[in-house]
Amino acid sequence: MGIFLKLSWFFKEQKKSYLLGIFFLTLVAILNIIPPKIIGSVVDSIQQHQMNTQKLVLYLFALVIIGIGQYLFRYFWRSYIWGSSALLEKTIRTRLVTHFATMDETFYQKYRIGDLMAHATNDITAVQQVAGIGILTFADSIITGVSTIIAMMFFVNWRLTLIAIIPLPLLAILSRTL
Repeated sequence: MGIFLKLSWFFKEQKKSYLLGIFFLTLVAILNIIPPKIIGSVVDSIQQHQMNTQKLVLYLFALVIIGIGQYLFRYFWRSYIWGSSALLEKTIRTRLVTHFATMDETFYQKYRIGDLMAHATNDITAVQQVAGIGILTFADSIITGVSTIIAMMFFVNWRLTLIAIIPLPLLAILSRTL
């Protein structure tokens, strides 16, 4: 969490981009819930001998529209989140090059240029990944987890869902310990 606090200046600066990215990520998570429900309806209709061509075309059309929506929303969240993380990388690299340009000759005698280049490449890439994949993983795990639990409560069985989530606090404690 320390790195997120150190980068808070950037997250505040790019708040709109990250919020839009998380918004589109949420839409993708919601759309991910719908196809299994549609497929379940198709199977139920076939099993109950109520499937006809019109229903099948409607279900297929819905799946295609959802697929297109997922594609578009994924494009947008990737543009906003990855675009912001690339901007952070560019900003840090620019600051680092400017800093290196102001350093005197003794600095470069004290530190090897290869080490400085390795830090500039590897460390900045790691920070960029925190601002990209780190935010994505954090937001996606919460959004997908919550939307899945809600969908299970409404579409499957709320009692079964409550029983299924009982081990989650134990898993959180064990993963924190590990």
